[in-house]
Amino acid sequence: MNYDLDDHRSVNLPQEAVLRDEPLELNDNWLGTANREEQLDAMRAWWHCRYEDPAQSTPYNGREGGYLYGHGGPFDPADELPARFSHVIDDDVVQELIDELHAEIGDEWAPVLLLDDELDVEPHARNEPVSNLTRSLADTDTLASLVEQQPTAQNILLRHAFISLIAALETYLWETTKYWVTTDQEVLKNIVTKTSSPNRTNSKIGLSN
Repeated sequence: MNYDLDDHRSVNLPQEAVLRDEPLELNDNWLGTANREEQLDAMRAWWHCRYEDPAQSTPYNGREGGYLYGHGGPFDPADELPARFSHVIDDDVVQELIDELHAEIGDEWAPVLLLDDELDVEPHARNEPVSNLTRSLADTDTLASLVEQQPTAQNILLRHAFISLIAALETYLWETTKYWVTTDQEVLKNIVTKTSSPNRTNSKIGLSN
């Protein structure tokens, strides 16, 4: 499967390397057996499906000191790549791509916005919900830190920070539940059979194989 990195480069991945096509999610089992160049190509494609040069589409405001990351970020390859791949790919391979991306754009990348971003709750890696939560909490900290810079908007900023925190925790719980339910049938069985409810005491719920 072919993935465009920019106008001049592309990466071709075998079908068995891909769990999901958009946004690209990789098969950890395949990654663990792939050679160094295949791992680099796969990580490179994964990165460019999610992050881009902020000059591409991120609003810029010189008065405010640079790019306005309204959809999260900026994102540093040194944070995101190890969080996703360090459990399956050697650190020196991950670091090679980090160095390449830093040389290409730097340590501040913008998210690539997809039409279904807000509906995307399909974690395919065990650590993905935690990674998403950590990123969301960092964004919340950034929002809360603005209180000192904008004292007249203190109540508004703190209210939005609180809402963001609750949303991040709810998303983490949902993504974690969905990951385990879709990857381990025993978890789904336990949820159905061991969660009591007065409304289903005498009802039957079937579990398909």
